[in-house]
Amino acid sequence: MGRVYYGSPMNKLPNELLDRIFVWLKLMLPHCPHCSLSAFIWSPVLRVNRRWNEVATRCSFLWTDLEISLNIPRSYFKNSNIQPLVLWWFQNAAAALGVTLDQRAVYFPRARSLSLIGRPHDSS
Repeated sequence: MGRVYYGSPMNKLPNELLDRIFVWLKLMLPHCPHCSLSAFIWSPVLRVNRRWNEVATRCSFLWTDLEISLNIPRSYFKNSNIQPLVLWWFQNAAAALGVTLDQRAVYFPRARSLSLIGRPHDSS
């Protein structure tokens, strides 16, 4: 990891403003299944430094778009707190990993929407 320059203006921002910047960034990202929409997009932010990790982790809005066809860390679901979830299911990815929708049922009670992408494989 690179060096952190504590004299940088970014390190002087109040946590509340940093939180708002993260929210603004999420709102500006394209909302489509072919973009990096899942919570994985925030992984690099978590690695900037401890403070950014803490601010981003506490900002539950950042963790509401989940690609449940992947093996996402449970912490992403936990970070979303009680926010409604936007769930994405990519059939091809799920089939490759051997994941079924039944295995992801824990996410459904908080789902605001569930987008199913792709076709199920023929069993014939």
